[in-house]
Amino acid sequence: MFSKIYNLAIVEAKEQRKFKAVHQLLIAKAVYEITWPDGNTLPLLKEAEQIEKQNPLLTSKVIMGKRMCYHGIHLLIHRAATKGGKILENGISLLSSENTVLKLLSFQILALFGTQRKKISYYRNIVLTECAKRPSLYAFFKALQEDNCTDEKENESLKAKSEPLVLELGLLIHSIAEGYNMNQVIYKLGLSISKLQKEVEVEAQNDRLYRPLLLLVETAVEGVKIKQESPEALQLTLDNFIAKNGRLNADTAARYHYIGKTLGKLNNYDASLKSHYEALDIRLELYGYNHADTAGSYYEIGVVQLNKRDYESALQSFKQALDIRENLYGKIHLAVSRIYFCIGVTKYRLKEYDSAAHWHLQALDIRVALYGKEHPAVATSYYSIAECQCEIQDYDSALESCQQALDIRLELFGQESEDTSESYDQMELIRSLKKVCESSLELQSKNY
Repeated sequence: MFSKIYNLAIVEAKEQRKFKAVHQLLIAKAVYEITWPDGNTLPLLKEAEQIEKQNPLLTSKVIMGKRMCYHGIHLLIHRAATKGGKILENGISLLSSENTVLKLLSFQILALFGTQRKKISYYRNIVLTECAKRPSLYAFFKALQEDNCTDEKENESLKAKSEPLVLELGLLIHSIAEGYNMNQVIYKLGLSISKLQKEVEVEAQNDRLYRPLLLLVETAVEGVKIKQESPEALQLTLDNFIAKNGRLNADTAARYHYIGKTLGKLNNYDASLKSHYEALDIRLELYGYNHADTAGSYYEIGVVQLNKRDYESALQSFKQALDIRENLYGKIHLAVSRIYFCIGVTKYRLKEYDSAAHWHLQALDIRVALYGKEHPAVATSYYSIAECQCEIQDYDSALESCQQALDIRLELFGQESEDTSESYDQMELIRSLKKVCESSLELQSKNY
């Protein structure tokens, strides 16, 4: 829904040649998708940068700084800490005193994930000094910085007016922390967001307009506090909700859906599937087969079955999701490319390497059509295609695909990036396998 609104607004602004509005909309949409690994953030920010270069009088240094901060944060989500940190620092230097929240967020991210460890204390001090007069932000950032959890008195300030802001900041930092497996940071974020949940629950009892916010907070808690919540606790929360609101409604289906995802991350696959099938049953009854939420349930069921190594069932679920999404969106769509990619992974696990390469090529074509060639998801597709080609001993093609992935990752992330290192490792592996194969063929020819 939001993507459609942004797309329509961008098209209209371009038709009216309102480039300043186009620039602002591009950045807004980029931020909306900033945590998506296969979203459109980088191409959108690149297009915004082009507008800055072509129309230097339209944009200020502050706006450029905001764009650079979002760029740096997105690179950090992709584990490109060195390049992302440098861009983030440069972006901060262009911000004004009116951009306090973005400044605080950026400095805190550098303190947690940046590569310049000598500056950690400097970044932390700036954050706490700048937000000293904003109690909820102060408590939130201080909780992240302390070795031990903040006391109850300090956490009380998280109940101030800016709960939605703290929620958004927490989810964004959580997206980066997941990529670096920083469990302590994730734990602290869970405590902070849980504080918000208690207040919103009280408000939602008196005002139904708070229910969408409550769902967001509950979803955040489930996503952030993965290792702190037992399946029984999740089910009890859901049972209480159903007792008050009934089973056959969209909110109940959404809760089953997110509990299924949470249990899947806990590797509790049977319980996860049970929740996802409950969500699917409700959605089929509410909407029928040909609906985006129904497709979402089939997709998540396929993901769990894939992780459970029930590959044939996963293929069936993915293909049902694909049938619905292609009918709803056509082929050139992000949600469709994800399924093509997942089917490719499933085929690879089944050791059907030719078929796997075919599905990955389909995903690649969609991603290039959506974003152009220089995109992280495009690099991932090339990497996966190289894996398939390597398995069928087509080493020359594998090297070519691997080089494509490496070139994109070098351009986007630089040398010092985990994804770039992954491509270098793959290149070395393919070359060594090719050498062994050539030596074996040479030996065989001598024997004959």
